[in-house]
Amino acid sequence: MNQEIITALFGLGGVAIGGLATFASTYTLSKIQKKDESTALSSAIVTEVKVTLELIEAREYVENIRQIVETMEENEGMTYSFQVIVPDDYCIVYKSNADKIGLLPNTIRDKVVKFYQFLDGIICDVQPGGLIANN
Repeated sequence: MNQEIITALFGLGGVAIGGLATFASTYTLSKIQKKDESTALSSAIVTEVKVTLELIEAREYVENIRQIVETMEENEGMTYSFQVIVPDDYCIVYKSNADKIGLLPNTIRDKVVKFYQFLDGIICDVQPGGLIANN
């Protein structure tokens, strides 16, 4: 009888150790996978932001608007229009990963969301029919 109890206890101990080992390995792999996904997403979004800013600079959008404003200040009543055609997929990395923004490090998460919100607002203004495009 004692032999059976000891065998049962060893069996339960083995099951517990096996379950703990499985849990630990699954947990560790999950953590590593999330970290890798976070790193990849951070890198992709930062690259997309840099490319967007480089494109804005290369096309001199800010300088063009600055010149228009100066000209309008010098010539009261004069109007200009400024419009930019923006494709629907202009921020494909952000849009396709919006549900994963929580994976980004705290240090850049808020900045990324603000950047894209400002960018969306500006795009609405400079597209045909927008505030700046028409006025």
